[in-house]
Amino acid sequence: MMTRVLVTGASGFIGANAALELVKRGCEVHTTVRQSGGPRQLAIGDSWRAHEVDLVDATAVRKLFESIQPDTVLHLAGPSPHHPRDASSRASVLTYATVGALAIIESANQVGVEHLIVGGSSTVYPYVKRGRFLREIDAYAPATFRGVAKTSEELVFLNRDVGDVPVSIARLFNVYGPWEAPRRLIPTLFRSALRGDPVRITRGKVGHDFVFVEDVVDGLLHIMGRTPATGREVVNLGTGRSTGNRELVSLVAEVTGYDVRVSDERYPASDFSPEWWAADTDRMASVHNWSPRFDLRAGLEATWRWYNEAPDYWNGIQS
Repeated sequence: MMTRVLVTGASGFIGANAALELVKRGCEVHTTVRQSGGPRQLAIGDSWRAHEVDLVDATAVRKLFESIQPDTVLHLAGPSPHHPRDASSRASVLTYATVGALAIIESANQVGVEHLIVGGSSTVYPYVKRGRFLREIDAYAPATFRGVAKTSEELVFLNRDVGDVPVSIARLFNVYGPWEAPRRLIPTLFRSALRGDPVRITRGKVGHDFVFVEDVVDGLLHIMGRTPATGREVVNLGTGRSTGNRELVSLVAEVTGYDVRVSDERYPASDFSPEWWAADTDRMASVHNWSPRFDLRAGLEATWRWYNEAPDYWNGIQS
């Protein structure tokens, strides 16, 4: 059955991948994009209708919902920049997260959206000891301002006072894959492997739960297919495996066939650099019958193949 889906954030690589898959599955897809959205992602959006809308403009968001009348909303738009340092940037990020969330859920209630799925973030979680998986019932304890913003966003969506539309929040871990921003870690490692330039990594042991974007989209669609029985749910989308930077560098070298040289000059550990970081995936498995299909090596291999078949992408990151 044709489903009308609104995807926010289609100029980001997760939103672009999700929109493409929804089109393949026969959905009528509408997307919101920023005017400054990346041209690589926007260029692949011929199969859906894109709308330039500022999500903190409640009137514009309401008019968009009234015009589209979506059955389902997949909210993947995120605040930018990711690591704000000055007060005005932080205020902008917090406003985008909270005011934007309120505009979306109020509009969703007004038009009778059947299900709202939100791309959350593992940055809302506290630091944990090695071997202790991050669970949905863990208390909020963000260590970065981005985590604070995502916590505020979640609290808006989970608050019953804003309406009765069913809400599912998928806390995403370290997503990678086709169309990922060039500045991020895995594209940087691939680029370094090709050029032979030494790559800087973070000093010390840092753990990540890397999850392939194709798995993330599949997980989001599993969530989309089941309305939460209680009206609100939070689930992790990760692999349950923590990988350190050194292991990742070795895997990239094996996948690409090139040596990856690590620079003696390291980035200092950030405010959010836990040695262990992995999702508890039991809830997604038991409630949504979902588990990731790609381990890290398979995901890197698929990503590497895509990079070598995407000259437009390489033209954008090789300068």
